[in-house]
Amino acid sequence: MKKYLPWLLLLASPVVLWKGCEAYDAFRFAGVGQLAPDEPLQAPTQVGSFLHQGLEVIPLQEFSATARVLSARDYSDDVDGDLVPVDLALGWGEMSDWENIRRVKLAQRHRYYNWRVDDWFLPREVIETSSANMHFVPADAEVRSVLMKARRRDVVSFSGYLVQIRGAEKNWASSTTREDTGSYACEVVFIETFEILAL
Repeated sequence: MKKYLPWLLLLASPVVLWKGCEAYDAFRFAGVGQLAPDEPLQAPTQVGSFLHQGLEVIPLQEFSATARVLSARDYSDDVDGDLVPVDLALGWGEMSDWENIRRVKLAQRHRYYNWRVDDWFLPREVIETSSANMHFVPADAEVRSVLMKARRRDVVSFSGYLVQIRGAEKNWASSTTREDTGSYACEVVFIETFEILAL
């Protein structure tokens, strides 16, 4: 039996590795609760309007958050893709806990974020006020590069401004509350910093 032991260990090693990865995924995505417990931070700003890509950007509020990516949608080929290349549906509080996220059916299309549930394991208002679809306007190529790498389940941290963008027949206007829903409830965020956090 001893002479077969190395071969048995060799055959068992892929199974052990697979089980180890499975356990790590369970820890990372399901077993640690709320990975982004705090609501986004918002504050008045004294920053005046400025030009970005030939458009007027009007800061409405300072804005920063650490949040869980519920869904990511690449719009870089969209008509406004140079300005707003990606939308992230983000969650915080109860909606940063994988045990809750996995029970919500999510979709992003046409710059909207839609969700539904089979049973109300959380009150509707908790899901509505603990998640949002955000249109991201990167300040420069470096920020854009990191932003485009964000994927579902990531935890991201960013800072910048909720903004209105005007010019060249464009008008993007951010919501300034997490309490609204439906059309025009999305945040338009000019981001100066963006980081994908290591878990």
